[in-house]
Amino acid sequence: MDQAIVSLSNKVMECVRGKLAPDSECFCLYPQELSHVRKTYEGTIKQHPEWKNKVVSYTQEGRTFAVSFGGVSRQLEIKCSQSR
Repeated sequence: MDQAIVSLSNKVMECVRGKLAPDSECFCLYPQELSHVRKTYEGTIKQHPEWKNKVVSYTQEGRTFAVSFGGVSRQLEIKCSQSR
């Protein structure tokens, strides 16, 4: 899940820096990455329904990471215009 979010986030940051769209719409420019996040989120929540509105943290290679599933859910509810 974290990798899917980071991939989309990196693209969105490029959009924001390059002013390719309004900040709030940058994620809409990357439908493949957005779809991947959506599918990964749905699969993760199916496996771990108790994570639905929680922040889940994990440690990997000595570093701690956190994923806000509630935040991801709210972001995925935002609809992109069809013209993009």
